[in-house]
Amino acid sequence: MRSTHLHELIAVSSHRTSEGLVAYFRCECGAWEVRASGGADVAIAATRGGCD
Repeated sequence: MRSTHLHELIAVSSHRTSEGLVAYFRCECGAWEVRASGGADVAIAATRGGCD
């Protein structure tokens, strides 16, 4: 079952790579999200943890 909690993500860090930018976000509930962007494209690479 998916959480109905709306995460208030805070940027923890970001790093430039040869492919673009990778950014790490955290919610106070413990959820993490990794976003990767290259040019005009943005993808959510991973999510982990958080409220149930």
